[in-house]
Amino acid sequence: MGTPGGFATRLRQWGWVGLCLLGAVGLMVGGWFLINAHATVPVRIDGRVADYERITSGPAYLRNDLRLSDDGHTYTLDAGQFHPGLPDQLYQNGKTTLWVDRGTSTIVAITLYDQNDANPVTATTPAFDHPDLATQTNQQNSFLVSGVSLVLLLAALGWALLLLRAMRQRQSVELAPAYRDGRGAPVARGAREGYR
Repeated sequence: MGTPGGFATRLRQWGWVGLCLLGAVGLMVGGWFLINAHATVPVRIDGRVADYERITSGPAYLRNDLRLSDDGHTYTLDAGQFHPGLPDQLYQNGKTTLWVDRGTSTIVAITLYDQNDANPVTATTPAFDHPDLATQTNQQNSFLVSGVSLVLLLAALGWALLLLRAMRQRQSVELAPAYRDGRGAPVARGAREGYR
């Protein structure tokens, strides 16, 4: 089973490795936030609603999927982000205009029409209203995660250096010749005769 306190000893000796791994993962996540930080670039798509579905996981709302009859793409949206709010159902084959963030399938604005294809109502998200918001938020998240990760890496490096120093001191004590006074009794290292 091991010696008592063996886990604590191993943790003191190898905990810095865990901090290094945590810091490295944090730097990768921070880099991912920074790479994916881009301003919203809306691309207009006109079409007719083929399917509009609310996606959940158990009781939790995840997103809504919207398919147009004119193309084979599935567009996604977070209904809670839109103002004014979106209806629970859309007119089947109803006219609509989507604004999708370029390079994604995320809807950032939508114009809905009534059953007569008239009276348009446009609902937008903060990403559409303030295109640079996503860039700023992702950059802030990147700097925060990267900063915390660097602190973890520096702490791990400090920990490793302290362990290395302690190991070297222990080795030097074990390898040091025994000091003896004039009577042959051991003397503490660094102690001089007459100063006891």
